[in-house]
Order: sequence, then C-alpha cells, then structure tokens
Amino acid sequence: MRLWNVLLKKLGKQLWPLRPTLVTSVMLIIIFTMLSLGIPSYFSGKNTSEKLWNKLASQIAASTSEVTLRFLGTAKPATQLLHESVLRGDLDLKNRLQIRDFAADILRSYDNFTWVAFASVNGDYTAAYRLPQDPLIHGTLITIKDYSNTGVPQTINEESIWENYTWTKSNTFVDDYDPRKRPFWKEGVFKIGGSWSSPFTDWGLSRPSFAYTLMQNDEKGILQGLWEVEFRTDYLSAFLSTIKVGESGELWIISQEGIIVASSKGSRFSLKPVHEAQKENPLLFRAWQELQLQGERQTSFSFEDYLAYIEDIPNLSNLNWKILTLVPKSDFLAPIERLSWILILGGLTLCILFSLLGVRFFGHISEQLKAVASELKELGQLNISAENFGRKSTFVKEVHMMHDATDRLKVGLTSFVKYVPLDIIHNLIRSGKQAALGGRKNEMTVMFSDLTNFTELAEQLPPVRLLEILSDYFTVMGLAIQEHHGQIDKFIGDSIMAFWNAPEEWTAHAKSACETALMMQVRLKELSQRWSISNRPFLSQRIGIHTGSMMVGNIGSPERMQYTVIGDAVDLGSCLEGLNKFYGTEILVSEDTVKAAGTEFLFRPLDFVHIKGQTGTLLIYELIGKIESVTPEVRQAVEHYKQGLRLYRGHEFMDAAQKFEEALEGFKAHDIPSLLMSQRSKDYVLHAPPAGWDGTFYREDNKII
Repeated sequence: MRLWNVLLKKLGKQLWPLRPTLVTSVMLIIIFTMLSLGIPSYFSGKNTSEKLWNKLASQIAASTSEVTLRFLGTAKPATQLLHESVLRGDLDLKNRLQIRDFAADILRSYDNFTWVAFASVNGDYTAAYRLPQDPLIHGTLITIKDYSNTGVPQTINEESIWENYTWTKSNTFVDDYDPRKRPFWKEGVFKIGGSWSSPFTDWGLSRPSFAYTLMQNDEKGILQGLWEVEFRTDYLSAFLSTIKVGESGELWIISQEGIIVASSKGSRFSLKPVHEAQKENPLLFRAWQELQLQGERQTSFSFEDYLAYIEDIPNLSNLNWKILTLVPKSDFLAPIERLSWILILGGLTLCILFSLLGVRFFGHISEQLKAVASELKELGQLNISAENFGRKSTFVKEVHMMHDATDRLKVGLTSFVKYVPLDIIHNLIRSGKQAALGGRKNEMTVMFSDLTNFTELAEQLPPVRLLEILSDYFTVMGLAIQEHHGQIDKFIGDSIMAFWNAPEEWTAHAKSACETALMMQVRLKELSQRWSISNRPFLSQRIGIHTGSMMVGNIGSPERMQYTVIGDAVDLGSCLEGLNKFYGTEILVSEDTVKAAGTEFLFRPLDFVHIKGQTGTLLIYELIGKIESVTPEVRQAVEHYKQGLRLYRGHEFMDAAQKFEEALEGFKAHDIPSLLMSQRSKDYVLHAPPAGWDGTFYREDNKII
C-alpha cells in the first residue's frame, strides 16, 4: 500500500490528460491479461513448430533426394545396357556407326540425357547428343589420326543428323578434341562399377554439365574405353524448380567442395563456388557460412529469418553432393504462431468487449472535455469562431453544462471585441497584465473622415434608414482601414477616426494611411452605386491625414478608459479634414505625411495656411492618387499648379494667376483650388498684400486665423 501511495505521489507531480489516463489504465489491464495467457501459449507453439519443421524438413529432403535419384538414376542402367550389349555380342565396338545408333536409341529413350557416347582408349569418340531448342538428334564421330609431320595428332570430326529415320552427314572438320583429356575420362577410368564426374563445361556448347561413366573391358579385362552419359545442370535446375518447398523455399544441390551444381533459382548459378554467388544470392552464402560454423554434421539449423536443412544425396557412387533446403520461417512458423494468437485473442474476446465499452465511454468524456478546454484556450487568446456555437452532442449532463457556459462566454466576448480593437486585447493577453492608465510618445499617422452634407441628410431621412446607411458606410470603411493595418479609434456621428503604428509597430504607417484614403473613396463610390438601386442618396466624404509625434495609450479613469491618441498632431489631422470643405477637395494631407509616404503617390501642394493653435506656416497637400493611375494631363496640371504656387509666394501674382488657370484647364473639371488661387492672385494684383507677407493664408473663422 505504501508503494502505491508513493507511486501516486510521484505521478501527481505531472499533469496527465484524462483520456490517455483512463484508456491507458484499461489497456494495461488488457495487456497484462494477454501476456499472462499469451506468453506460455506462444513458447509452447514455437516449440511445437520447431519439432514440426524438423520432421517436415527431413521429409522434404528425403523426397527431394528420391526424386533427384530418379532423375539421375537412369544413367547407371543405360550404361550397363550398353556394356552388356557389347559382352553379348549385340554391339560391336569396332562398328562405330552401330555405336552411334545404339547411343541415339538410348538418347531417345531418356529425355534427361544430353549426351550418350563411347570413348575408346585410342581417343576415338562416338556419340549421339541433342541441342537446346532442337528436336533432332545429332551424331558425331571423332577420330584421332596418326601424327602428322608436325608431330601433332590430327582429329577429324564427322557430324551427322538423324532425320526421317536416317543419318545425314552435315559437316566434317578438323578439331583438337581428345576425350582422354576431359574430366569424365580422368575421373572415371579404372573405377569399377561406374562413377560420377565433377561438374564441367560441356564441350562445344560451353554449358555446365556432369557425367556418369562406366568402363568397358574385353574378356581378358583389358580396358577398351568408357561409356558416358551426360546431363546438363540446367536440366537438373529446371527439374528442381518443379519441387515446391513452402511458399517461397529454395532448393540447392552443392558439391562437397562448395560448388553449386543446380538450383531451383535457375541454372545461372551452376559451376559457381558459393562465395562467388554472394552478390546474386546473399541468402545462400549466409546459409553456407552458418553451416561451416555449426559443423557439417548439423542437418537442421536456423539463421536470421530462415530455416535450413542439409542432407547428402545417397547411393550415387562417388557423387558427394548435398541437398540444401532454405525456407523462410514465416512459411512454416507463421501459421502456427497465428493459430496461437487466435487462441489467445479468443480467450480475451469477452474481456476486450467489456474494455471497449469502457474505452468508448471514457473516450467520449475525454473528447468533450478536450473540446471545452480547446475552446477556452482559444477564447483566452480571443480566437473566436462562431461555427461551434450551440454544440451539445453529449449525453453527460456536466459536460453539457460546460458547453452552454462556453457558448455564453463566446457570445459575450464576440460582442466585447466590437467595442475594443482586437489587437489591443491581444497585447493585453500577451502581457499578462491588467490594463492601466498611461501612454507613450510615438511617431504615428492619424486620419479623420467625415461625410459631406450629412447634417442635411439626417434631417431628411427617418432614423431607422439613417442608421442603415451609417451601418453600411462604417462597415465598408472599417474593412478598408483594417486591411491596411489601421486601428479604428472611434466613430463620431458620421465621422471616423483611425490611426496607424500602434499598438503593433507598422513602419509604413504614412503610406498605409494614404492607400486607405484612396481605397475608401473607391469603395464609397461603389457603395453609392449600390445605394442608387434602392433610391438611397449618393454620398461623398472628406479625409484629413497627418503624420507626427502623438501620445498613444490608455486615456480616461481607472474605472473606464480608452486606448486612443491625443496631442496637437491629432488636432491637426482633424483640421486638415475640415479644410477640405474650404478648398473643395476630398483628401488633404500634411507635409510630414507627404515626406513619410514615399514616392508612389502624386500630391499637389495646395496652399500655405496658418492653423489655430499651431506655430508657423503649414503647407497642405492634396492626395491626387497613385502615380501610375494618374493621367499625363493631370500630372501636367499639378506641375502648373506647383509653378503657380511658387510664383504666388514670390509676389509674381500675374504669372501665378496664369499658371493657376493653366492648371484649371488641365484638370478638365471645376477645380476649386485652381479657381481660388487664381482669383486670390488677381486680387493681390489690384490690392497688394501687407508688408512682410510670406504667402500664408489666414481665414477668419474658428479654425484658421
């Protein structure tokens, strides 16, 4: 009990997920039960499988030996028949044509023979043989003549073909063949009772072969020659390939010296030492190595994933060949192992069924709790998705209540983020601190926009329709601001206040503000076109933009605060928006904004003004658009206006008026700034400005003095 308490205490130091904990507990019980029953059954089955393999492998080897003996065993009676035919006088060794006929008869009787021949002690060689892919039987008479003047024996080879029950001479040529130099002669001569040769390369055809030979003596026991029956190893390989050993077993016939004689894998391995076949068949090489390590007396052994069995081919005179059987363990052990597992699983079926019900139940609870935890985590980061609202697919009451509480929290937070910019809330969450009063100085860009003649419109429309128009307007304009990394500060009546470069840093704040202003004008026109279908009024707006140092942060009281910007720079942005009404423009920006926005935009320097509450003179600009979208005529008109403004400030009023009028023609519209500055220049021609005048314009109203 103390050990269990210590274990629980250690595990309690780490948090464990519910589902894995419950599922793991159930599975540990199942695994323990399976092991208790399965391990003894497995080893018992494995032991039985090995015994069965040894018995089966012995039967395979015996069967293969028996079939191989039948394949090779015809050589001995065939040569004995020829031997006895000579002794009875039925066959005359001096009649070579008769020998050829007898050899052909034997060859026709046994399809597994490739050559049947008689080699005399003087080197004459008489044979019948068959060629691959050729149904006809061929004959050859090789005669070694006397030595020529050169001292070299001369061999005459007369070839013939058995066709239409007669021999037809096909070719005669001089050769150097001497059967007494061949392996079958060297190994078979003077061996009583017949013998097998080592594998050798077939004469003429250069194919791997081996031969059975039997001496032919006369009545006095004097050697007259050897009878020879040849087999091609590819015939034996083809024969071995017909013997099925398991699903993918292999049969190999290997000599005592490690030379491959035949294989169920094909004749390409014949006459190769085992070590030379390593690349083509590494499995055979590893089996042969294992056999050398365990000793050649070992008949059954295993290595890696294979079972092996080796046995000598008996009753073949001096032929020291071995039959090696290689079988994947899976061919024999897998079915038995599978049966063992079936028995184990059958005994555990009832236990598993009960366990599965528990796993299913625990899994359901775990998945539901995990879903709630995931939703709460997303809510903690204000990643709110409406697609899972109202999900209550559970039969557990407590989990159902948690889903309902989470949905209510989602609704509340979804509404909350509509009052407070999401980026501001994200910053608070990342900081892990409560919101507090305070701020910081920052270089920022502020923008004010206002609908033209909205007061008169509000007096004409019902409140409900007016709210619909404002809702559509604020939605479209708000999206434009957010798409360009801006923050909506507040909606004031029909006005919008927005700023850039806070709370997240955005270095291209002036450029983004200008792009936003141009996009707002485009989208307001599109919105007005849609409104015209439902007989809603066509609206226009005025925008003012300024870039400068502002105080940004939480402004208000400890109980109620707002993340906003304040300062003279903010007021200046508002004043620029108001100046649009005087100059008849849509977008006015300050010189600081022009400098910070970059070279992508076309700005028109409009006038030098004095703003109430500001020191010095302010050069205000009109944002025409992006340079690539402005026509050459408009760019030329802006250039005329710049020249006129420079002349105007230099007291050259007549020339200035001329340039302003040229600018008016270039704009091809009722351009109020050009008209205004042209008229002002003409007025100064008639009535000169006061002494010390520097071109600054003062208005007699509450904004410009």
